[in-house]
Amino acid sequence: GGSHSIGYDISTASAVRTVPSAHAFAPLANSEAAVAASWLPLSPHSLLVGTSFRWLRLFDARARDEQLACHAHQKAVYGVVFDSFDPHRLLTFSDASDTPTGLVKGWDLRRLAHGSPLFTLSAADATSSGRAA
Repeated sequence: GGSHSIGYDISTASAVRTVPSAHAFAPLANSEAAVAASWLPLSPHSLLVGTSFRWLRLFDARARDEQLACHAHQKAVYGVVFDSFDPHRLLTFSDASDTPTGLVKGWDLRRLAHGSPLFTLSAADATSSGRAA
C-alpha cells in the first residue's frame, strides 16, 4: 500500500479521513519539463507527454517507468493532440530549427517506437502550396 496522511478533528481527537499522499507520477530527466500532455483515447491510464528535451514519453499511471520514448522534434514538444476520428493518430507541435513559424508532425501511435512521423508540415510548406496566407 501507499503512504497516507491522516486528518484529525481537534475537538474530538479522532481521525476524520485518510488522504493519499502526493507522489511523482514518473521521473523525467534532471532538468526536463513536461510541456504538453494528452491522455490516450483508447487507454485511460496512459498519458503521452511532450517534453522540453524534444521527446514524446508514454506513461501508464499504473506503472512506475515510462512505457515508450520517441525523439519527436529538434526543440521542445509544445503540443500533443489526438485525432478525434482516429484514436491511433496524433499531432505534435514544436518550433522548427530553421524557421520561427513552427513545425507540425503527424504520428501513428502504433508506430511511435520507430520514431518516424507520418508527415511533417511547416508554415512555409503550407504557404508555398497556397493553403495559408
